[in-house]
Amino acid sequence: MTLLSIKDLKSSFITRDGMVRAVNKVSLDVFENETLGLVGESGCGKTVLALSILRLLSENTVVEGEIIYKEQDLIKLGEKEMRNIRGREIAQIFQNPLSSLNPVLTIGLQVSEPFMLHRGMKLAEAWKNAISMLRAAKIPSPTERGKEYPHQFSGGMRQRAMISMGLACSPELIIADEPTKGLDVTIQAQIIELMRELVNDRGASMLIITHDLAVASELCNRIAVMYSGEIVEISGIKDFFSSPAHPYCKSFLSSLPLNGMKPISGSSPSLIDVPEGCRFHPRCEYAYERCRTEHPEIYTLEKGRNVRCFLYA
Repeated sequence: MTLLSIKDLKSSFITRDGMVRAVNKVSLDVFENETLGLVGESGCGKTVLALSILRLLSENTVVEGEIIYKEQDLIKLGEKEMRNIRGREIAQIFQNPLSSLNPVLTIGLQVSEPFMLHRGMKLAEAWKNAISMLRAAKIPSPTERGKEYPHQFSGGMRQRAMISMGLACSPELIIADEPTKGLDVTIQAQIIELMRELVNDRGASMLIITHDLAVASELCNRIAVMYSGEIVEISGIKDFFSSPAHPYCKSFLSSLPLNGMKPISGSSPSLIDVPEGCRFHPRCEYAYERCRTEHPEIYTLEKGRNVRCFLYA
């Protein structure tokens, strides 16, 4: 069953230099009890897509399309209705816990807030639940550590605290934006295992945003690849790594150390001035005349794979 359905989503920023088309006609489904990976280079629109779902973008943003959650279009809901959904039904784990956590409130109090806001608990009861969440996130001595402030936590412990906050009200969908960014390899592995364990225990779905394909391969059932604000391929995780379909995905995998670190030629286009035709064609070894003048739609292949490329027209 589909939990979240994004249809032809466009998110653009109005700037002095022109319209920045950060997300362009993105269609994407997140199913119940699955982990979907959203991957791509930095600046391709992954985080903007995530913030669009929860309506957390700045006022200079124009958002069009549909974001259907439980038969409701989130784009059309009022702010009061969105506040009831944020944190309780859809939660986000942000990529920089040091800047996301409040530096003047203790960790325990911050993890208590979702229980008070969405469950109507008094502080004493919320605190007990917060300590239980910190314990579930494998933070040692949670009662004592809950009284400490974010700057007293290591990077890995801050990320565990953010995960505790995100999962506090047992949301049905968790959006995790680069949850292992800036952590060393050992801590990354611990965070990945923790997220897998907590999400499975609660039967939640997760949209995990990352540029790290190793993280995606560990956690995800399916993978969606973004390039220059667009989805270029959606595939099962095993099919993606064994036989990527889109030329960008083939090049992306070839650039990994395990596959010889062959760099992708050229650079990503500006989202203010995108190329005519296929956005990847200036860097694509398979490009031909049609790619330079026409914009490809998404084509459906076997096993439900979707690819934005004229090679599959």
